[in-house]
Amino acid sequence: MSAGRKNKGATLIEVMTALFIVVITTVTAATVITDTARSRLSQQEIMEGVNRLETVKKLLFCNYSYDEINEALKDNQVYFNSNIINNINSTEINILGQVQPQKNGYPCVKLQGSERQGGTMKIIISYVYEDGNVIENVFYKGNYEEKQ
Repeated sequence: MSAGRKNKGATLIEVMTALFIVVITTVTAATVITDTARSRLSQQEIMEGVNRLETVKKLLFCNYSYDEINEALKDNQVYFNSNIINNINSTEINILGQVQPQKNGYPCVKLQGSERQGGTMKIIISYVYEDGNVIENVFYKGNYEEKQ
């Protein structure tokens, strides 16, 4: 540069470097925000699944006998479709009266059982998401008779 000329602006390299930094920062921020939103949604779906499994477990454990559950599970596994799950918080719902032999939409609850020695049954309740993820809850139901 000559001694008489003043620097009146940025060079093309300086502008492109500044623009590059702004673009990288924006893309990084957008990625972080998107991942946070997905994580929050995923955690909410997981908690909803866990709550529904606990509700099904309580309904089965408290409202149905060993024989009623054993009869419903004669095919070893049955499903509740997503319409039932949406109303599962109602304690008046007859969930064993609305089981199906195969999946019909997602999310669904899969109920499996296997009879064990001594009159107990291992019951596995699975909450199946559309993406294939599964949450399971296992409990035992007994066929206890009073001894006189």
